[in-house]
Amino acid sequence: MSTTTTKPYPQGDAYLGAIQNPDIAFTDPTLKTATVERDGLGLPRVRSGGFVFTFHLTLRDGREKALRCFNQRIDDQLKRYAAISAYLKSAPAGLFSAVDYQEQGMLVRGDRYPILMMDWVRGTTLNAWVESHLIDKQALRSLETQFDGVLSRLAQLHVAHGDLQHGNILIDAQGTPHLIDYDGMYVPALSGNKANERGHKNYQHPLRNQEFNEQLDRFAGIVIVLALRALQSEPSLWSQFARSGENMLFTQDDFLDPLHSHLLARLEQIPSCQALIPGFRKICQGSLSSVPASSAFFAPKPLEISQSTRLPLPWTPTIPISDALDTDRLRQYVGQMVEVVGQIREVRRKQTRDGRDYCQVLFSGAYNFALLVFEDGLANFASARQYVEHYQGEWVSISQYLGSFAGNPDYPPRPQMIIEYPAQIGIISQGEAKQRLAAKNMPIAPPRPPDTQPPPAPPRVPDIRPSWDSQKRPDPNGSSWGPNDEYPSISLETPNDQGSAGTSPCPPVTVKPAWLQQEQPKHTPPTPQNPLTKQTSLSNGAIPIPPNPPQKRARSRGSRLITGVITGIILLIIVYLAYQFSITWLLIVLMVIVTWFLRKRRR
Repeated sequence: MSTTTTKPYPQGDAYLGAIQNPDIAFTDPTLKTATVERDGLGLPRVRSGGFVFTFHLTLRDGREKALRCFNQRIDDQLKRYAAISAYLKSAPAGLFSAVDYQEQGMLVRGDRYPILMMDWVRGTTLNAWVESHLIDKQALRSLETQFDGVLSRLAQLHVAHGDLQHGNILIDAQGTPHLIDYDGMYVPALSGNKANERGHKNYQHPLRNQEFNEQLDRFAGIVIVLALRALQSEPSLWSQFARSGENMLFTQDDFLDPLHSHLLARLEQIPSCQALIPGFRKICQGSLSSVPASSAFFAPKPLEISQSTRLPLPWTPTIPISDALDTDRLRQYVGQMVEVVGQIREVRRKQTRDGRDYCQVLFSGAYNFALLVFEDGLANFASARQYVEHYQGEWVSISQYLGSFAGNPDYPPRPQMIIEYPAQIGIISQGEAKQRLAAKNMPIAPPRPPDTQPPPAPPRVPDIRPSWDSQKRPDPNGSSWGPNDEYPSISLETPNDQGSAGTSPCPPVTVKPAWLQQEQPKHTPPTPQNPLTKQTSLSNGAIPIPPNPPQKRARSRGSRLITGVITGIILLIIVYLAYQFSITWLLIVLMVIVTWFLRKRRR
């Protein structure tokens, strides 16, 4: 029987492979017959945030669940989730969703890993909802009132969410806010422990470190309510201060230097916020323990804020950062949460094989990193009165789960992200793009090194992904390979002869063409030295744009069919003429022409 492993936790690609066989992967009987939501490519749709991957499951009885899988071990994980789970079972209905922590819940590549099950909440993230309701002043006012009530309820219960931010607050169809993601939650049973995360930098006090108490949500709550109040009076603030997709007007710079903040200067000109800004500046410069509750901050009385002499701690990146043009680096982080920064060069409207519209957003060549927006995403863009084509030429930052797709056998799999809402594409300036890319080499979890020993060949399993060709093609080394070998291998656990869970380890394997087969450092992608490399100016530096790889046009099935039909017709004409008129020389001439034509088509 498999036990919980002490190995490094799997990344998204491993979980994505295991979840396609729920009857083998899960120990919970109710999950063995569950179905997983799929994206426009037919693969399980994965949502990533923090140190978890989330899948949307539908049980046989119709109930919807959120499956949360961890990509790293958390200190005192079992103790924390046992305390959180016990508390939420007795918490008031409507404020939280019950959680079920299963220590050995999922089998991935032969080892058991913990999972967290929650009720699936249908809704839109806070920033996406606000962006689509900017002109609805009444809806914004109602949301402010309801969210202020949530903050008051948390204070009464002496608990804290720990990471209040746009991605952890969902707004349902009735405009009611719901809190999700309880990984950093504080409950009274955990008193005396340290926090396992610092929260989102654009919502947290600059002095927050490992404090862990019921006051954690005070500063973030004030930031969100103040932003909602300002947008009711001046919706245009959103297009000026919230285009990055990672904030609600405020950024960490506003907290670090409130006296010179352009946003706070603008808010002082709004009557509903004017009297609050001096107090907010004091809070940013004060100690973390002196941050008042939201009800006290917005009350019409002066605040007593103690000043702090402690310096803010540097906020290091929590996920890898990469240039959109650095495809080799991005391939190292497939299956993880990544921030990608770059300038959109082209937007193409296409159709899937079943006739559904989608958009492909390119930063360079068609075989490099791309964004995909499928039908549901295009509908969300339209409802927000935005169009994907309008992003062409913009510098953007996207923090999403990084997947890959191998559609052409002549090139390695292409890294890509799937976009569902406009708020997931953050528009930034060229200077901010340079600042973000400068932080890409800051210390974070290193990418997984490639396997040095080839794994044993796994049994061939049915492939659910689109097939480009069923024909085997020769390998330069003499072996043969087919379309399935070009995809990142998926690990599928299959029962062995004794009926217990066996394993079929399939780490990612990529067959590279000759022009990419070169010795590379283990973790440092090489800098391209091609003299044809273009350069795009970026402030004082330059970002290299690698030239597109040689595009080898593959003959489609339709082209081969047309060639066969034409050849058959010509042969029938030749046979008829030769039989009818006994013209032997004509037969010889036409056979030569047909032979030449076929040889030319092969080339």
